Amino acid sequence: RMILMSVLVTIWGLRLTYNFSRRGGYSIYFWKGEEDYRWKEVRKSISLFRSNLNWSLFNLLFICFYQMGLIFLFSLPILAAWQGSENSINYSDYIISFLMLLFIITETIADQQQYNFQSEKYRRLRNGENLEGMYKDGFISNGLWAYSRHPNFASEQLIWITFYMFSVSATGLILIVGSPPYATSAATLSASTSTPQTLCPPFNMFSAMENPIDPKPNKTSFIKTSFRKQESDSSKHKSRMHPEPRKCSSGF
Repeated sequence: RMILMSVLVTIWGLRLTYNFSRRGGYSIYFWKGEEDYRWKEVRKSISLFRSNLNWSLFNLLFICFYQMGLIFLFSLPILAAWQGSENSINYSDYIISFLMLLFIITETIADQQQYNFQSEKYRRLRNGENLEGMYKDGFISNGLWAYSRHPNFASEQLIWITFYMFSVSATGLILIVGSPPYATSAATLSASTSTPQTLCPPFNMFSAMENPIDPKPNKTSFIKTSFRKQESDSSKHKSRMHPEPRKCSSGF
């Protein structure tokens, strides 16, 4: 059971590492590399963090220690599985393994769809091509992203839950634990990108209809129709309100 858990976590970790590295997240020079732009939005939106001292403390205590603590807690199920090692591996472990692998795959697909969309959008912008459809809207709304605003986040949280289920299979003990840290991260993500969204009516409607985490029935056709209608309505006032319309951004 512990070998199976280790293999799955290794696959999951390698995938996350690859996804971060292809965006320039790693560098042999520690002062270089990609910084998540949402932290800049958080700092600008919260006056307390505009002080260099306060921001440095937040970076040390929350970003460095607190988030690393969460990762440490994520490893606790394998300790519980070790304590229940007298209970041999059974069919429930294989079901859990299948589900965890499935969620790793859906997370991979969601990240790849987002990566393809962003790459194509910026390619068109660099070449001066006209943006149409969801490229004009500024955010992806097909594939897995037609069912959830953050299908990658949904898959990530489900991976955490299924990994925890190994300890239940090993010990037979069920511990109900909430996930406010993860919910807070999702809320911070949406809040940190709220400024550009307020200038993007299609994304405002999409955000209102799509749950950030939980899947919803496919509403793509309705959304697209509503987008076009709202764009038509808002275009009457565009020249007066925004002489130079800014690009919409999905915040990813």
